[in-house]
Amino acid sequence: MLLGIVSKNSILLIDFAIEEMATGTRKLHAIMEAGHKRAQPIVMTTVAMTAGMVPTALSLSGDGAWRAPMGTVVIGGLIMSTVLTLLIVPAGFSLADGLERRAGPWLRSRFLTYRPGDASGGDEVQQDRPAQPHAIPATRSPPGGEPAE
Repeated sequence: MLLGIVSKNSILLIDFAIEEMATGTRKLHAIMEAGHKRAQPIVMTTVAMTAGMVPTALSLSGDGAWRAPMGTVVIGGLIMSTVLTLLIVPAGFSLADGLERRAGPWLRSRFLTYRPGDASGGDEVQQDRPAQPHAIPATRSPPGGEPAE
């Protein structure tokens, strides 16, 4: 349950920053704006979950006393995850986005085989793409002779 809430909060924050960046906003401003606008739903979720776990954490006697440590741990985890979501996740996103912008084109050209226009389905030659230097010819000649017919 706690992991689901943390994931939801992180997705809310980063998705909003990505949408802002898609409109042309600079990365730092988009992250700051996401933090300002998405902090309220994140904190409200944490407060609601914490308020729901307080009775469990405060059960001092009787049958519910064995659940009190679980309630305390969940409350601590919620508070810590909220702080980390609002501070560490934006910093990690900024680093990951910067790395992707720098290394992404190089990695794409080295490891991905798909190129735009490959999915056209026809045998036509792509005029806008230079020929690959290591392309295999369509017909091969046998060693030491003319092509077989």
